Amino acid sequence: MLTTAVLALGGALAGAIAMLFGHGVWTRIFERWSAPRLARARTALYDAPRYGSRKAVLAGLHTLPRRLQVRVLSELARSPEGPDRDAITGIARDAGLLRNAERMAHSRWWWRRLRGARHLTVFGADEILVLSLLRDPHVAVRVQAAELAANHPTPAVINALLDGLDDPAAGHRFAVQDALLRLGPIAVPPLASCLERGTGTALAGALAVAEGMAEPAFSRAAIRLTDNGDPIVRERAVALIGAIGELDGAEAVTRRLEDAVAAVRTAAARALGFMKHWPAAPAIAGLLRDRSWEVRHAAGLALRDLGSPGLLLLRRSREDDNLFAADMARQVLDLPGTAGART
Repeated sequence: MLTTAVLALGGALAGAIAMLFGHGVWTRIFERWSAPRLARARTALYDAPRYGSRKAVLAGLHTLPRRLQVRVLSELARSPEGPDRDAITGIARDAGLLRNAERMAHSRWWWRRLRGARHLTVFGADEILVLSLLRDPHVAVRVQAAELAANHPTPAVINALLDGLDDPAAGHRFAVQDALLRLGPIAVPPLASCLERGTGTALAGALAVAEGMAEPAFSRAAIRLTDNGDPIVRERAVALIGAIGELDGAEAVTRRLEDAVAAVRTAAARALGFMKHWPAAPAIAGLLRDRSWEVRHAAGLALRDLGSPGLLLLRRSREDDNLFAADMARQVLDLPGTAGART
């Protein structure tokens, strides 16, 4: 019986090795067969848009299998000298690639929907299909749909992306954040509204996106959120105020230097350093005695960023009776680039 099991296992391993070897051989043969065809098609596709010949583009595509048609058209879409998105969509439609991608995007199998979404990211898709893919039950499809949505900045799509900030799957939340950042200024008004009404995970994600944009339109909501009951929200709200850099939020950030959560105190010290808010220097210097190394380190760097007032407090802290404060002050003053620190 043991011998039978060993033989069966050996046979399975041999079969797997044979399949892998066979796949490698087939891939190499296919690449050698397709190389000259790809070269001719690329030449036709890259030259034709320059002269406005859609017929030549389609003729170049039709010499290739469908998966290579998709590859070459994707290359054309990424090329700085290639046609615009509307032209790519038209070429894909005329070649039948757009319809095929849409058909895959409606498949019952998630991996086909994923493949369809990837193709549509190149070819373009209508708003209804984008919204459907953003609500797909499989996270991999939703992640790809977020990338697709970044090319379709309609109000409905942007709102659907904002709804995705509350997705239980972290991968999709990060993809949504990236898509909103790519959308840029057009996403600012709806994102500001989200900060005013958002809660929970969505609010924390919206703050992370807002920090990447650092628009003054977010200031009012950020100041209010520094008093939120969720420490993650407080931390990100403080970081957002620091990124924006307007002194209207300095008082709210200064209050967070006494926050019960170390991460919030750290963010507050960093933000005040970024803002160059020197009146907060004494309060920041008090954090050199904090029990958290991260807080002490952030406070020391913030004091250095404040210039002369901060450096003066760092020098005084070198002689502090508190070993935490004295050690951190010496570390910061010894850092390269701390101008005027040594006296």
